Amino acid sequence: MSWKIINEILALASLDPIFRDALQRGPVAAAEAQGFELTDEEKRVFREYASIPLVEFCQGLLEQLGSPPLDES
Repeated sequence: MSWKIINEILALASLDPIFRDALQRGPVAAAEAQGFELTDEEKRVFREYASIPLVEFCQGLLEQLGSPPLDES
């Protein structure tokens, strides 16, 4: 998953309270229900950060999965 997709998921969570709640209860299922395909590593990270408040969840995802490659803008 690209950093752009991570940002799409986080933007959706910030705008849609139903998705945000679902993301915190079952992050993998919520993301996949929206059509996002996650790798095993991404699923692990989503589950790891799901139980913490949304701000920290977003920050953790971006730190672990969301950094753009150095050659992308």
